[in-house]
Amino acid sequence: MAQRDPEVRAAVADGIEDARAFWAQALYGIDPADQERARAVGSLHQALVSGVLVQWLVDPDRAPSPADLAQAMSAIADQFTAGASGAAARTKT
Repeated sequence: MAQRDPEVRAAVADGIEDARAFWAQALYGIDPADQERARAVGSLHQALVSGVLVQWLVDPDRAPSPADLAQAMSAIADQFTAGASGAAARTKT
């Protein structure tokens, strides 16, 4: 519907933009006046929410659980931490 109706598309787009600011402020306390940072952080969370929602709508039995998502985020964070530690060790030698 949003693709065919410009008014619906604009309303949905505005709602997504508002959600980006909400996620950034609600989850990280980022001031909406810091538009660049708020939009970047909020966009990541909006993408996660939208992606999980689509998975749940299409295949609810195999959509990730909150525990699955937490485990995945932890694994990603571990990769960043390991990468940062390795980079720091390489610059010290």
